Amino acid sequence: MSRELPARELRDSEREFCNYLRTFEAVDRLCDQRDAVVTKGDLRSVHRLLMDGVRGGRRQAGEFRREDVKVGDVEGDAVVVHHHPPGWLQVEPELEALLAWIEGAKVKGDGPDDPWVHPVILAGVAQHRLVWIHPFVDGNGRTARMLTTLLLHQRGYDFRFLFELSSYYNDNLDAYYAALRTADVSGDYTAWLTYFLGGFAYQMVGIQDLARGGEG
Repeated sequence: MSRELPARELRDSEREFCNYLRTFEAVDRLCDQRDAVVTKGDLRSVHRLLMDGVRGGRRQAGEFRREDVKVGDVEGDAVVVHHHPPGWLQVEPELEALLAWIEGAKVKGDGPDDPWVHPVILAGVAQHRLVWIHPFVDGNGRTARMLTTLLLHQRGYDFRFLFELSSYYNDNLDAYYAALRTADVSGDYTAWLTYFLGGFAYQMVGIQDLARGGEG
């Protein structure tokens, strides 16, 4: 059933939440569809849904950026740059390489050179890499987290309507950004995957708590 927005004007946080629900519905068709190929068009569609009517939504929603950007924080009167994403001309080639890696790493084979990667690890690497590429002017973190959900949903991990993972990130923003930046600088994913898997465990515990609360 499609979710209609209320008639009154929504606060930004409410509209963002509604956008998440609409996007979850859009990716539902991929449940357990392990052979479905995620495309650049899928990423654009996810971004367009997530950004509809919210902060940054008027800045090329659903379109890859056509400008070079820097990622940083405002500290006092200065901007501290933490990451220089690839130039905009490299966005689509980088995305094509990422999506090709995802497809090559998600099917388990039998040979000694099997490129298979566990679905949770694959989702963690894909999330970081999409943030690193920074394909959109705004909303990259939201899109990357939805890509994570989509990839896990394809492989039977259905967390679409559970928001513990977002809470984990929001409660640990310094650790989240520090782990991302470690992988940015060194190319070593150990710190990032440790953080990401901690969030995954946090979500699993949350699900168990919900299940216990619903018993008898």
